[in-house]
Amino acid sequence: MARYCIIAANHNNPNNHVASSFHVVLINDQKNTWSSLGSKTAKEVVGLIESGNKVLTGKLDANGEDLNLGEPVEVELRIAKNSSNYDISKMPKF
Repeated sequence: MARYCIIAANHNNPNNHVASSFHVVLINDQKNTWSSLGSKTAKEVVGLIESGNKVLTGKLDANGEDLNLGEPVEVELRIAKNSSNYDISKMPKF
């Protein structure tokens, strides 16, 4: 599977910290290069992960040439509000 890297995030909702779109690059390990895929939605990034690809965080150097890789990205479901009513992590198995 492929490796992708998120190098920037837009936060369009001033009322929360949730990122709404991401600048994603595709890493070519064989050539030791990367190419920009541009803006991707959270749904698109989740699709990459669910398809078995590895998605990492990263940062371009000041010249925009070298890509420094960060940590793997994962997807998690959680309750939107800080509440203890029917906590997902405490639900019974089925």
